[in-house]
Amino acid sequence: MNEMPKRVHMTLPDPVHDELAKLAEVRGQPIATVAAIVVELYLEQQKQSTQIPGQDKSPSKGVS
Repeated sequence: MNEMPKRVHMTLPDPVHDELAKLAEVRGQPIATVAAIVVELYLEQQKQSTQIPGQDKSPSKGVS
Protein backbone atom coordinates (compact mmCIF):
# COMPACT_ATOMS: atom_id res chain seq x y z
CA MET A 1 0.00 0.00 0.00
CA ASN A 2 1.51 3.33 -1.09
CA GLU A 3 0.84 6.30 1.14
CA MET A 4 0.21 9.50 -0.76
CA PRO A 5 0.84 12.91 0.81
CA LYS A 6 -2.31 14.91 1.44
CA ARG A 7 -2.71 18.61 0.81
CA VAL A 8 -4.06 20.93 3.49
CA HIS A 9 -4.86 24.61 3.14
CA MET A 10 -4.01 26.61 6.28
CA THR A 11 -4.43 30.24 7.26
CA LEU A 12 -1.69 31.32 9.65
CA PRO A 13 -1.29 34.45 11.73
CA ASP A 14 1.39 36.77 10.35
CA PRO A 15 3.88 36.09 13.19
CA VAL A 16 3.63 32.32 12.67
CA HIS A 17 4.13 32.68 8.92
CA ASP A 18 7.09 34.99 9.51
CA GLU A 19 8.76 32.46 11.81
CA LEU A 20 8.15 29.64 9.32
CA ALA A 21 9.60 31.81 6.54
CA LYS A 22 12.74 32.46 8.62
CA LEU A 23 13.15 28.77 9.41
CA ALA A 24 12.55 27.81 5.78
CA GLU A 25 15.22 30.26 4.63
CA VAL A 26 17.75 28.90 7.13
CA ARG A 27 16.96 25.32 6.10
CA GLY A 28 16.89 26.13 2.38
CA GLN A 29 13.44 24.56 2.04
CA PRO A 30 10.01 25.81 0.97
CA ILE A 31 7.74 27.13 3.72
CA ALA A 32 5.22 24.34 3.02
CA THR A 33 7.89 21.69 3.60
CA VAL A 34 8.99 23.26 6.86
CA ALA A 35 5.36 23.64 7.99
CA ALA A 36 4.75 19.94 7.29
CA ILE A 37 7.84 19.00 9.32
CA VAL A 38 6.74 21.24 12.20
CA VAL A 39 3.26 19.69 12.23
CA GLU A 40 4.70 16.18 12.07
CA LEU A 41 7.10 16.89 14.95
CA TYR A 42 4.30 18.42 17.02
CA LEU A 43 2.05 15.41 16.46
CA GLU A 44 4.88 13.05 17.39
CA GLN A 45 5.36 15.05 20.60
CA GLN A 46 1.65 14.74 21.36
CA LYS A 47 1.79 10.98 20.79
CA GLN A 48 4.73 10.71 23.18
CA SER A 49 2.85 12.66 25.85
CA THR A 50 -0.25 10.48 25.24
CA GLN A 51 -2.30 13.49 24.13
CA ILE A 52 -3.29 11.41 21.10
CA PRO A 53 -4.70 8.19 22.59
CA GLY A 54 -4.19 4.82 20.99
CA GLN A 55 -1.19 5.83 18.90
CA ASP A 56 1.98 3.82 18.47
CA LYS A 57 4.82 5.55 20.35
CA SER A 58 7.49 4.57 17.82
CA PRO A 59 9.34 7.46 16.16
CA SER A 60 8.00 8.74 12.85
CA LYS A 61 9.90 7.72 9.74
CA GLY A 62 9.14 10.82 7.67
CA VAL A 63 10.82 13.50 9.78
CA SER A 64 14.11 14.78 8.43
